[in-house]
Amino acid sequence: MAGSRPGSRHRLYVRDRCLAHVHRGLDPGDSKVVQRVELAKRTRYGGLIDVVERLADERKLSSSPEFLFPVFSSYGHCNKDAKALMAWAADRFLEVEMDLAPRPREDVLDRAARKGRFGAALRRTLCAAIHRANALLFVPFR
Repeated sequence: MAGSRPGSRHRLYVRDRCLAHVHRGLDPGDSKVVQRVELAKRTRYGGLIDVVERLADERKLSSSPEFLFPVFSSYGHCNKDAKALMAWAADRFLEVEMDLAPRPREDVLDRAARKGRFGAALRRTLCAAIHRANALLFVPFR
């Protein structure tokens, strides 16, 4: 029965709010629920970000870090930071692929098609991992 486990009523409320946001034709990555999770991450790591930015300004770091706060839902929706992270991963995939195999490929897929397939596979993998984590997390104890 829905709502019988602790916290399940809240999860149903969150799910309904996310789906209502999508049905209105809005970007799921901009929903209030995703924004709340992103804000929680920014609050949690705000002190670390301040220290790193200060060290970068003082030129004590060898690189210039960029902070992303990717948020993925179990429905496959993600915020703009998660989309940027997946685009970065797809670009690195193509760079490594070109370094490892500089000769022409025997299949007929061009770079854009391979990048798209890799991005889709990455998204499916992340969603499957979230579903599995949720299943392990919310198993009722007996």
